Amino acid sequence: MPASYLNALCQIEEHAARITRQLDFIPKKLKAEIREDIIDKNLMKMPPSLSGIPVVISPMDKLIIVGASSASQQDLFVEHFFTATGIEPLPVTPAYWLEKNFQKTEVDVPVIEFAKDIVDDTNIDALAASFGTAHGIYKAKPVLDFERIAKIRQLTGIPLVMHGGSGVSPEDYKKAITCGVRKINYYSYMARAGRNAVEEKLKEDVTFFHLLAGAATDAMKEDSIKAMKVFVGI
Repeated sequence: MPASYLNALCQIEEHAARITRQLDFIPKKLKAEIREDIIDKNLMKMPPSLSGIPVVISPMDKLIIVGASSASQQDLFVEHFFTATGIEPLPVTPAYWLEKNFQKTEVDVPVIEFAKDIVDDTNIDALAASFGTAHGIYKAKPVLDFERIAKIRQLTGIPLVMHGGSGVSPEDYKKAITCGVRKINYYSYMARAGRNAVEEKLKEDVTFFHLLAGAATDAMKEDSIKAMKVFVGI
């Protein structure tokens, strides 16, 4: 059970106890009893695999906001939610919000011009604009919209940032730079190289953890050097 959720339940019960028992304060012994009672009543109702995922329900908007840190956690929540209620939640997409709040579709919104408005209103030094990259490991070669990023660079006049940079081909890196990208975020494929090195090292008779950490570090360094060599001479 998340500590914040447990503490909130305890505060509610302690407040009720002060009123019903006409107490000026809650003795430590009573606090402990209230806490133990809440744990006994609620702990087994919450699946252990979901205990660390915060959830907020908005009855007015008919939304369940899940603080999952990965797609697998989202899937896990949906699975348990469907098992408990028989209702399968639907994902809320940007298109849904556009239609619900602004009565517009994605076609109606001039995204490129909107980028200029953001820069003008916020006076930011760099802009991370979406043009085909994504975080994580690509299942297929990403198709980058160079025309889009070039137009955004022309309109905004500030350096652009590529998120999800690892996994992009050297040719696409160079073309993105000519279109205005000046910062490339690189992590996922470097991290995967470290994972793969550990997986390979475990095939040996490894006794100490530092040998695994060393193998991962060396592989990540090698992958980083390989990536940096792409930009030599640009």
